[in-house]
Amino acid sequence: MKRTELPQHLQELLQRICFATVATVGADGQPWGTPMVVKFDDDLNMYWVTNKFSRHIHNLEHEPRMFATVYDSSLPNGDPAIDALYLEMMGEVLTTPEAITEAREHSGIQFSENLPDHESFLGDCPRRFAKASLVKAWHNVEIDSDDHRIDAREELPILV
Repeated sequence: MKRTELPQHLQELLQRICFATVATVGADGQPWGTPMVVKFDDDLNMYWVTNKFSRHIHNLEHEPRMFATVYDSSLPNGDPAIDALYLEMMGEVLTTPEAITEAREHSGIQFSENLPDHESFLGDCPRRFAKASLVKAWHNVEIDSDDHRIDAREELPILV
């Protein structure tokens, strides 16, 4: 699925929100969620840079299945205009200079004017570059049931 194939309100969500809650699972089955600054490319691959000692990076090394949620937390509680995008993904820690260079080009990640080259995300460097590829996606919708508004999820078609 291309980013431009998302409904307009979800395209706008990804333009205005740079945070996602990233959920991974450890080798012991223990879940772990963490907020991250992320960027999406045109194919809805998600990229982020993080501490190589972080639990979610360690988890991805053992289990690539993950989940991410992007939502606007600035809206008042109960606001029916809240948009959210729910993403089942396959994550990986990028381990080659070529993969890191490609990820930087596709993601447009810029953390400072002097973002180090790919060598800064390998070896003894304390930072890692990660990528997650889309498997399935949902967005929230409202349904009415016996005069009650219920928040529900609707799967988005993934066109390959």
